[in-house]
Amino acid sequence: MDSWTLRNARENDAPAIAKIWVESIRTLCAVHYTAEELAARCSGKTPEMVRELILHSAFFIVAESESGILGFCTCSDFQIIRAALYVAPEAAGRGIGRSLLRAWEEAARKHGIRIMRIHSGRNATGFYRKCGYRLEKEITLSNGIRADEMTKEL
Repeated sequence: MDSWTLRNARENDAPAIAKIWVESIRTLCAVHYTAEELAARCSGKTPEMVRELILHSAFFIVAESESGILGFCTCSDFQIIRAALYVAPEAAGRGIGRSLLRAWEEAARKHGIRIMRIHSGRNATGFYRKCGYRLEKEITLSNGIRADEMTKEL
């Protein structure tokens, strides 16, 4: 398996990121959501939407290897207004998500955040628990998707 590095996302990464986002939802989330919920979670994940996020997010990084982009993490600001962390299904379980999360947490610390508050998809709750997050409550997002609100002191 090849190694990866983290770097800031670039506009030309948008098609690869959009593809990973949709494939990850369809593959890694399938056990936890209905077909309708999966469709809602995939809706709008286009290269154009990703380009806008890259241009306007407070934080947007990718994990990249020689073979291409393996995952990404973004937030519109450090108060979870819009945040996402996804890894390509074929790259899951290699520590990429944990590396992306650590970089996000470090950036949040630099912005004065002392408690990370995230909305985790049901498929990722176990991952966040392993990374030190605590489940606060189950929530329903504005698009009707079920999620878990989780926190961690930084």
